[in-house]
Amino acid sequence: MDRRKFLKTMVFTPTLAPFTLSGLKNPGQKQLYLLSDEPETYLPFILEKINKQSLFSPPAMSFSTSHPRAEQIGLALQKKGWTKANHYPDVEITGLTLKRPSLASFALVDKGKIIDIRHHELRSLWIKMAHHPSSLLTIVSFSMNQHPGQPGEKAAVWIGGQLVEHLPLSMNTERRYSTSLGKLTLAIQNRQLIVLDSACRNKICVSSPPIR
Repeated sequence: MDRRKFLKTMVFTPTLAPFTLSGLKNPGQKQLYLLSDEPETYLPFILEKINKQSLFSPPAMSFSTSHPRAEQIGLALQKKGWTKANHYPDVEITGLTLKRPSLASFALVDKGKIIDIRHHELRSLWIKMAHHPSSLLTIVSFSMNQHPGQPGEKAAVWIGGQLVEHLPLSMNTERRYSTSLGKLTLAIQNRQLIVLDSACRNKICVSSPPIR
């Protein structure tokens, strides 16, 4: 799957990341999205290559929510010199189990825009991964400045790299947005963000659990 199609399929992936919803301190932060049922196999290698490209240098990690492969990911990263941090880590990792599988892939996003990290080995890895259907989405958020899992008050909606709107989580509401792919419908229900409908092909965002 082409990485741009991967992002379009997910429909504005920042809305899927819990940290995009956790207040306004870090709107549009950089995030790595990895769609694979075995993230521990690929994540250390991808992060190592990102580090060599001088995009980030995160020494500590934390898991902000229950991740089905948290133990495996933690062990794999610790073998590469990473440490665990309970407070204010440089990298926070969360996971979403999709209702329907899609072809494995990965992408780095900054404010809804793609940073091309397909260089040398990463390109080969990306091509290799595309043959494996997966339903586990791992989201790595960089440079967090707040306590892991801190409840947010607003959801930030980014479209095409532009901040469109802040939705208060305290008020149930429904919004419909026009995008280059078609219409996107979001809803706030009981302090959770839900993607009700989208024009993308695989509708991964619709299949994903609500974001708390």
